[in-house]
Amino acid sequence: MARDKTVLSEKELFEKTADMIEFAMDAKIEIQYGKGENWVRLEKDKEETITKKFLINIATPAVKGIGQYTALLHELAHILYESPFTPIQKLLKEWGHADFYFDIYNVLEDTRIESHLTQNYIAYKKRFEKTLRDLGKKIDESIDLEKPANTLLAIRFMREDLVKDVKHYQVFRKAIEDVKRTDKFGALRVLLSIKKYLDEHIDEKSEGMSDSQENDEWKNEQWDRTKVFPELEEQYDEIEELTNAGNITEMCEKLEEVIEVEKEIVKLEPWRSQNYKKTVEAKPFKEEQKPLSIDNAEKSKSEECLIPLELTKTDLSDAQIEALLEDGKIKGAREFQQVCEKLHGEGTLNIPKNIRMLQREKQKSTINQKIVKDLTKFFKRLKMQKKTIICDTGYDIDLEEYIKNFVKGTELNKIFSEDVKDVGVSMVLSIDASSSMRQYDRIDIARELTATIFESVKGVSKIEMRGNVWGGNEYGIAGITEIKNQKDTEMVTVDDEYRTTPTHSALEYSGRMLKEMKGGKKLLIVITDGYPNGFSKGKRIQTEHYEKVCKIALQKTLRITPHIVIIQIVQKHLQKYGLEEKSERIFGAKRVIFVDGMESATQQSINLFKNFLKKNSKNLF
Repeated sequence: MARDKTVLSEKELFEKTADMIEFAMDAKIEIQYGKGENWVRLEKDKEETITKKFLINIATPAVKGIGQYTALLHELAHILYESPFTPIQKLLKEWGHADFYFDIYNVLEDTRIESHLTQNYIAYKKRFEKTLRDLGKKIDESIDLEKPANTLLAIRFMREDLVKDVKHYQVFRKAIEDVKRTDKFGALRVLLSIKKYLDEHIDEKSEGMSDSQENDEWKNEQWDRTKVFPELEEQYDEIEELTNAGNITEMCEKLEEVIEVEKEIVKLEPWRSQNYKKTVEAKPFKEEQKPLSIDNAEKSKSEECLIPLELTKTDLSDAQIEALLEDGKIKGAREFQQVCEKLHGEGTLNIPKNIRMLQREKQKSTINQKIVKDLTKFFKRLKMQKKTIICDTGYDIDLEEYIKNFVKGTELNKIFSEDVKDVGVSMVLSIDASSSMRQYDRIDIARELTATIFESVKGVSKIEMRGNVWGGNEYGIAGITEIKNQKDTEMVTVDDEYRTTPTHSALEYSGRMLKEMKGGKKLLIVITDGYPNGFSKGKRIQTEHYEKVCKIALQKTLRITPHIVIIQIVQKHLQKYGLEEKSERIFGAKRVIFVDGMESATQQSINLFKNFLKKNSKNLF
């Protein structure tokens, strides 16, 4: 539904959105509307206050293909997820070819911050996807797609069809995926992982350049040559004399000779050219050749921060790079949670480092009205007279008890009746959303089950219902989505990034949820279609070891509630592999119920719920 602009104008919307980020980051954000590109920068604080001050420029008129509000969200994401442009720019100068590397870093960083923002606000995901597709349509043959930065942009803008034949395409494709949802140094981590391929590109470009072309570039470099090469001062004086005398031919010949000497010196002492080069503004691209980006402008003056020492080294082994990437994912999950707490308050769980909270894609959830009707009848049958006790304080006199005590002549003051306080019931329904749950419509049925139970307990104040949906990735991170109400049940869906079955994470997280819930009696039902499996560093954890991990997680959760049931879906053709025995070995035979389909799992879940209420709850209404 379109926003009513009579209620909230465009600029008011922009300001309110920025205000939210201001509050979360304890910063001051100013928005200006000017010509050129979209950009953000950290302003120098003349008053030297603790509060950071940012200036955002929203291109006016808007850059073709990029809506102004989308541009604002992108720039705010740089603030929210703390893009460290200034220290990165300083580091890249030490590498040499700083502009070349920074263009690539910029593409990776834009991908990183958008992946976090769209994870927090699912509505933004569609907005950004549309923008990226629109920018992808602008890519044509005028753009050099062999250039790594442009290769990455084509992948980012969903135009992989244009670059599938580019050298190291698969490397760059993986880089775009690796940088998503990483920490604030994630783009640098990925840049380090592909540096050897980028250096190969630089070498090939240099080799393909003729001597005259190379010398022309060398001549045009803007530096103080007498400071760089003081030993060549006499030669420079001679060149100047020839120039002043108008002997251009002799001057050019002499300059060519001197350049060859300079290049030989730099081969032995490369620091000379790198340390003394002046910053040269790149020549503007022709409009049709301009690299496409949501924010094309230079992002200097960003937040100052220290780059971890391990990320300043370039001579890293494959194993070290793999470890850095994995660490980036873990820290990225932690930073994302911190941002969530800043935006929404600290009323959420303290999330372990191996957990990432997901905002999943939504699918319409349906309600099984037959089950709702059945549970409603069941709740009516549970209704009973209030159970009372007799005590010496209160407001209602129990006349019968008074007469009985008067006849006995004892406990004449113990004549007041008081309702027994019911402790209530808390239930968590934990749904496995690994990739196999797509088969046989399992995830759809699970979504219906969750929505149905939420609908059934509506209005029953002493039944507290919550749920979670979970899956894992190859880095050992579990993606979990909390279900707090019926609307949330639309997120009982499979996320392709989290395809594995990290049962230990589901148990631990569900236990943490139950611990927060108020009911005196607590029930956990876990529905899964797969045997537990864990991953770390892209490799599957040995089964024997992972079983022990799951047992430990179970014991932790049992301290919160003894009422834990695992409903495991095992197709008949898989039963011969002994999955029942394996599961019972982890969870115990009494806690595991085996069913042959999601429909059976649904019925078992409802039966467990009803039986638990019968045994453990009174005065629910």
